[in-house]
Amino acid sequence: EMPWPPPPAASTTPPSAPPSPVRSRLASLLAARPPHHDATTAHVSALGLSAIDAAFRGLYEGNHNAAGASLLIDACAWLTHLLRSKRGHDAAVAYVHQFLAVHAHALAGI
Repeated sequence: EMPWPPPPAASTTPPSAPPSPVRSRLASLLAARPPHHDATTAHVSALGLSAIDAAFRGLYEGNHNAAGASLLIDACAWLTHLLRSKRGHDAAVAYVHQFLAVHAHALAGI
């Protein structure tokens, strides 16, 4: 007989494992050296509106987050590149709008 409730499943990740340094696909694309602006644009353009919002929000977690601040600067470089390229201007403006709606306060402090 199966005991009830069933025993918890064994975790394959030890509890002391450090968190992954990469937050998301967007974060890894923004942090790449040299920058992969075209790949970043392709990735973001394939996302839905709520996924774009979530990806932007996941870049920075507060003043204690130096890696996140660096990602915000990388995102600004990508958005600048996108606007200067004059490709997909309407989408670029929408990305800038959403990015600033989420991170304007943090950017003012960087």
